[in-house]
Amino acid sequence: MIAEIVSSICAVIFAIYIDGILAVSTKYYYETND
Repeated sequence: MIAEIVSSICAVIFAIYIDGILAVSTKYYYETND
């Protein structure tokens, strides 16, 4: 039960983390590649 909750939270945090990296790297790429 607890393990399922923890893995769910980790999945959400991981998704947000990846999304943030993609957003930052894309922004950086467009700024430097202008």
